[in-house]
Amino acid sequence: MAISKTHIDVKVSVESIRDSLRKRIISENSMLITDVIINNLKNTEMGLEQLFNALSGIEDKISYKVGDHVMVEVDPLYTWKFSKEKSAEAGLFLNNRIRAQIMEINPYSKTPLNLIYDVVDNKGEYIKVESPVKIDQVCLEDDWPGEDLPF
Repeated sequence: MAISKTHIDVKVSVESIRDSLRKRIISENSMLITDVIINNLKNTEMGLEQLFNALSGIEDKISYKVGDHVMVEVDPLYTWKFSKEKSAEAGLFLNNRIRAQIMEINPYSKTPLNLIYDVVDNKGEYIKVESPVKIDQVCLEDDWPGEDLPF
């Protein structure tokens, strides 16, 4: 059975993105403006990718919203802020995931979801911690494929 692709990889030269942007900027300083934008964005592949998509009329959609409850992998979280062992003993983890809530979404960040979640610190006290994560590290509670949620 063939697996259908959800994304494709396209290679585009930085110069073609520069030319496309320059044509859209109506100003006697269009070359300078374009160079500033491109040279700042080319430090991150993500920035150029988002610029190319915008120039092509493509808007990446984030299927989550502020306030959504999600399950997130524990490993990429700021584990130095809490005790993994004590949090696990308190039953806060399920299959190395923890329940969290989306507090903020920044689509221009490599870690666009800012989450808040309850954990146990080294003193054994419950605390709330915030961490930014990537979209592919979370799933909505309703889409959780694991065991029944204990909370």
